[in-house]
Amino acid sequence: MKIQKILVPVDFSANSRPAIDAAISLAQQTGGSVTLVHVSEIPALIGGGPLSAEVPATFNYAAVRKAVLEQVERQFKELTASLGVPVETVTKEGVPFNEIIHTAESIGADLIVMGTHGYTGFKHLLIGSVAEKVVRGSPIPVLTIRPQAAAKGQ
Repeated sequence: MKIQKILVPVDFSANSRPAIDAAISLAQQTGGSVTLVHVSEIPALIGGGPLSAEVPATFNYAAVRKAVLEQVERQFKELTASLGVPVETVTKEGVPFNEIIHTAESIGADLIVMGTHGYTGFKHLLIGSVAEKVVRGSPIPVLTIRPQAAAKGQ
């Protein structure tokens, strides 16, 4: 398996950094490149339906979206300033695990490297796991980096 294109989902939490570092290391060893993707989840309760929330008349989705995208771009600039390999950035909107898998397929990624939050038990049940859904649904190999393992240098 030749690893030339590595996709790294980034949520800008501390758990993203070990995955980025692992991807950069792999890209340096293989002469590959890294694509960082951030997925902003569209609020499901705004769109209508039986569980929808009342949206105030003053709510300006376009302004909120623009502010989020500007913040993501600032974060990406800080993150990619000194990575040492070719890096591209992608911003998507939608359901995170779906967009991650779709992006990996659309760019021809050879590998997805992503951090996990390390939730277990009841918290995992309530919050779910984007990493788990990507692992289960991706036709592309996925390397997950646990925060505890990264902290111990494993």
